[in-house]
Amino acid sequence: MRTLTAARELLTMAWRIDRSKLIRSILLLLAGFLATPFIALGLRELTDALLAGRTGWAAWLGVLLAGLLLVELMGGHFAHLLYFELGEQSHTHLQQRLFTAANAGVPLSQREQPDYADDLQVAQSRTFEINRALESILQFGGLALQLAVSTVLIARLHVVLVLVPCLAVFLVMASAWAHREVERAQERAAEENRRARHFLELSTAPESLLELRLWGLQDEVVARHTAAWEAATRRLGRGQLRAALGKVVGQLAFAAGYAGALLFVFQQLAEGRATVGDFVMVLALTVQTTMQIITAVGLLGVLQQAGRTIARVEKLGEPRPGAEPDPVEATVADADPPAGRGIVLRDVSFTYPGADRPVLDRISLTLPPGGVVAVVGENGAGKSTLVKLLCGLYRPTGGRIWFDGRDVTAATPDRPTTAALFQDFARLELAVRDSVGVGAVDGEVIADDRAVADAIHRADLDDLLERLPDGLGSVLGSRYEHGAELSGGQWQRVGLARALIRERPALLTLDEPAAALDPMAEHALFERFAAAAREQDVHGAVTVYVSHRFSTVRMADVIVVLKGGRVDAYGTHEELMRAGGTYAELYTMQARAYASA
Repeated sequence: MRTLTAARELLTMAWRIDRSKLIRSILLLLAGFLATPFIALGLRELTDALLAGRTGWAAWLGVLLAGLLLVELMGGHFAHLLYFELGEQSHTHLQQRLFTAANAGVPLSQREQPDYADDLQVAQSRTFEINRALESILQFGGLALQLAVSTVLIARLHVVLVLVPCLAVFLVMASAWAHREVERAQERAAEENRRARHFLELSTAPESLLELRLWGLQDEVVARHTAAWEAATRRLGRGQLRAALGKVVGQLAFAAGYAGALLFVFQQLAEGRATVGDFVMVLALTVQTTMQIITAVGLLGVLQQAGRTIARVEKLGEPRPGAEPDPVEATVADADPPAGRGIVLRDVSFTYPGADRPVLDRISLTLPPGGVVAVVGENGAGKSTLVKLLCGLYRPTGGRIWFDGRDVTAATPDRPTTAALFQDFARLELAVRDSVGVGAVDGEVIADDRAVADAIHRADLDDLLERLPDGLGSVLGSRYEHGAELSGGQWQRVGLARALIRERPALLTLDEPAAALDPMAEHALFERFAAAAREQDVHGAVTVYVSHRFSTVRMADVIVVLKGGRVDAYGTHEELMRAGGTYAELYTMQARAYASA
């Protein structure tokens, strides 16, 4: 069923791409495939004519056979030129579908799961075979028609010979089993393949190459890549060996039946029930039929693989059970939205799929409008998870969140605009106006150069813009011939400008983007971000800042201390210091470390 669905989708895809090319390739293929059984029929007539001494008729038959051979060879050749290009275009189209499926509408919590990464790895590694799949569909159809004609010609001699094509069931069953074994081996080897690819990327990426050279880790990375690759290869090798053994069993069963058919025809000839021409025709047709069936089985395997690849691409774009929590149902206690503006969290919890403990457990907070809120806590306290919940990247597994009185945990939330700069911020190697402008509105690139320049100014990036040869049109990144390479801090400020370009966001977040900076550089970054946040006060934007450095955190209006997924403390710096507890302890410890340094 999956194979038929894949065939229908690929033919529909090719029809939409270029229907004229598809029709011409089908006609040329049919001409070539139909010529083959009629060549066998011509050989029978030619043999009998020669044995009977009808040389004139034999000469005409020779010319006819030469023409049929020409059609057989040229039809397939010219059809290949047409459907090969269609196959390449279909491959590109499916890659685009894979890209879309893996990025559009897939919850972040689903994208981060290992099983999703395995499916994505297998799908990426198999999409290249789609360009062969269209060829396989067309050739399979031609072979089916060719096999039908050959079967009719064989049956004219004796109906029992119709069993010869039926022997193909052994080949089909063995091929289907073999492909399932290879598929299972690929799934088992997906994790090792991803690990090997990671080490390959690690050893070739510019940002990691310097550190590998500095610490002399090239050999270690190569060794680990080799180990992961060999582990994956062993799994694949065992699967392919089992698949090959299964195919051998099917081929032996088919060969035994084929040999029996030839012995039966020879007996018919010995008893005078068939002519030498009949024997030649059956010999030619059975050889052709054997090749047709073997080829068709191979093509069927390609189609089965294409069906699984297309199904896997579609699966990547579908929500998975447990990957995203169901919409939170309203309860009597929280049916009425809270009054006033700002962000309100009530009993918010979040548990990652497959985990047995929540990362956040019944968080209740009120983040005031127009304020700067700092979130602190030890590693694993749930700080980044809280930010992702506020940004709508995750949905809570319990509790509710309101933005200015609007419930954003409902099934179809009316989510306000948010802007963020994360620790692992994206380095978009585009023109400056595009790298910054993509942050303006969802799915679009802002066309207003004035707004881009204003965001760059607020991110303190004017000096870089003045040095770039083409201003906002300059391409960033070392991957391009005329691209401008930036320092880590400059890339960070480009990301900050991208976060600041949105008009009137309800939430601005900064999630430890300066973890690798020194305290003074982080302090300067926070001041730029806080200044931009103050500009949003007139419409009540909430600014959330996550950091491990308490010297920067103390400038916030409100500080939230997380511990073990719960709110441990909440208040200003002075209030938390007077209260003692985790915050005061961590702040004092860090201050002593800086003082002694």
